[in-house]
Formats: sequence, structure tokens, C-alpha cells
Amino acid sequence: MRRGYSFLKPDLSHAANTRATRSAAATALGAAMLVLATLFCPLRASSEVDLPPPRQSCEVLSLQPPAVVRSTDGTQAVYELHLTNFSRRPLRIASLRIEAPGSRQPLATFTGETLGQRLRLIATDRSQGDSGALPTGARAVLYLEVPLGEKPIPRALQHDFGFREGRDETEAPGSSVSVSIPLDTSPPLELGPPLRGGPWVAVYDPAMDAGHRRVVYAVAGHARVPGRFAIDWFKLGENGGVAQGDGAKTADYFGYGADVLAVADATVAATRDNFPEPRTIADAPSVPIADATGNYIALDLGNGRTAFYEHLQPGLKVKPGQRVRRGQAIARVGFTGQTTAPHLHFHVANRNSPLDAESLPYLLSGFVSIGRFETLAAVFEDKARVPMAKEGAAGTAAAPAFPAPNLAVRFQD
Repeated sequence: MRRGYSFLKPDLSHAANTRATRSAAATALGAAMLVLATLFCPLRASSEVDLPPPRQSCEVLSLQPPAVVRSTDGTQAVYELHLTNFSRRPLRIASLRIEAPGSRQPLATFTGETLGQRLRLIATDRSQGDSGALPTGARAVLYLEVPLGEKPIPRALQHDFGFREGRDETEAPGSSVSVSIPLDTSPPLELGPPLRGGPWVAVYDPAMDAGHRRVVYAVAGHARVPGRFAIDWFKLGENGGVAQGDGAKTADYFGYGADVLAVADATVAATRDNFPEPRTIADAPSVPIADATGNYIALDLGNGRTAFYEHLQPGLKVKPGQRVRRGQAIARVGFTGQTTAPHLHFHVANRNSPLDAESLPYLLSGFVSIGRFETLAAVFEDKARVPMAKEGAAGTAAAPAFPAPNLAVRFQD
């Protein structure tokens, strides 16, 4: 029993040693936790310096995913960003850096005037906003074409905006906004030629303020860009120019009356064939946007894609519901609707609506690139001739691609 008792009796010296050991361990553990906290949780004062407090700034939206376009100029992302100023002071977009997530090299950087040229304020009086400025409560559209190079196409693009506040040269630093936007990487349709022969010029200018690329329509509750990838095809004469003589008559234009072709096996989704055609350019009427297409044909290409042919001559060759074959003549180039001269307007959209739809890219096949005009205006100069492509480039069939601005081509007959 004594042994048992001595076994149960507390050893006071051992208990004292245990308490000392535990105290030392607790002290060491506390020191270790303090070190970890210092390493992984910077001091509050330091954090407050590095990370400014939240402040009202600009909302950035992409209403349509950026489209990947394989053009004769290379691969690029084409899209718009809608910016709304929710702060109580005017904001100036000071910079925009665009890069693929995880990349240290920007795909594009915009500042100053180059940035301001791409920004269009949604207002009746555009003088409210100067280059890059966004008044309080205002909304603007930023039009972007971003080269993607030859590397694998990223799944998204990272946008880092820098804003400044105020109206004058003493602007104070404002907020910054970072937005990641997924790309639409779905494969585009490959289409055949909409016309025969040539030379035809793919007339458009992405930077033109009133051009197809920069006109937003909101006719059914949604903001759309139906002409984002629209091309106006003008034919050149053998001696240059788009028309003979002074070009006063509709029939003076070299493309007038040319056969318009189905770009794919398709079904005619819609037509309009009730616009008379003026005999002279001066007689062209002013029309509302509902009549801007003039006589037109919409072809259902399948998978929710529709091809639009506009400004056609009266007397279309097809009816709604009719099946057509690629290369079949369906109409003639005309001079109806909202236009200044006979030509073929062609674009592809995601809905069967001339205005309430988003324009989509496509690949065009069956053409030979023969040269390119430097500007849109150069196409319409008197007796304008095609600046020939560099040696070895002209006269060779181009791989399927979206034609670059003001590219001159010959289509297969």
C-alpha cells in the first residue's frame, strides 16, 4: 500500500519543472507566431499606404465578347468597352494596358491622344467630353482592335485602367480599375465570294467616326453594333476610279448592276424589294434608319448566323424560304437606302435583324490580293489606281481571311 501511495503521491519538484517547461514553450510559440504574422500579414499602417481606400470610379462593361479576327493584317481581337462614370467628379482615362493573364508583356498600351481617339461619348453634344474625358454620370464607348500576334490565343484579356480626376492640368491622381474579359474563340465561318471578278475594294475604316465600326444602335432595348465587321465593296475601273465621267449618274459607277452571289449554301431568311432607285446620285433621298438597308437580302447560314446584302437593285432574284447554293446569283449591286453611291454592303450578324444584332467576323475565301489603298479617301480620288502589293505578294491567292481595310482584290469568276 505504501508503494501504491508513493506512486500516487505528487512529486512537487517534477511538477515545478513541468510548469517551467510549459512556460518556456508558450513563450517560444508566441514568438514564432509573431514572426509568422510579420511575414505573412504586413503591419496595418504599411497596408494602408500601399492600398488606397475604395472610391467611386468607372464601371467597365463588355456587352459583346471580344471577337478573334484572322485578317490579312494578322490576328486581332476586335471589341468595345462601355464605360460609365459613377464618381462625382469628371474622370480622365489616363492609360490603358491590355495583356494576356499571366503575361508580363502588354499586347497593347494606350495613353493620351491615341486613347482619346478611340473613346466616343454617348451624348448629343460630344463637346462635353474632350480627349479621354468622361463627365460625371456620362457613358462612353471605347473601340479597340488589339493585335494578338502569332502566340496561342489567350482565353481572356486583362485590362488595367488608370484614371485621373478633374478638368485641368492640375488633375489629382484618381482610381485604377482592372477588368478581365473572356474572348470569343469560337471558329468563324468560311464564306465564298459575294461578287465576281474585280478589282473590288473592301472599303471601311475602323477609326472613322461615322463609319460602320463606330455606330451603335439601340432600337429594341439593347445597344448593338451591327456593322462592326461590315464591308462596302466598290469596283474600280480599268483606268482607275470608282466611276466614269463625273459620276453624276447611278449607272456611271463600275460596280453598278454586278451580280451579287450567295456566299454559302443557305436559306433566304428575309428580303426587302420595295425601294425605287434614283437615276442620279443627287436624287438619292434622305431615309430614316429603318430604311437604311434599301433593298436587301438576309441569308440564314445556320448556327444563328445571318448574312446581309444591302443597297440592292430593285428586282431581287430570290424569295424568303428559298434555298440557294454557294456562288448563285441572288441580286445585283444597286443604289437604294442610306448610301452615297452604288456599292454592295455586306456583313454577317448573330440575328436576322439589320439593326438589332451584333456583327460577327468571318473568313473570306476565293480572292486574290492585288494591292491596298493607304486611306479610305484615296479610294475615291479621281482615277485612283490600286497601289500594287509588294513583289511576290500580288497575284497570289490569299488564304481564307477577313480583308484588311481598303484592300483591293480579285474574286474568282
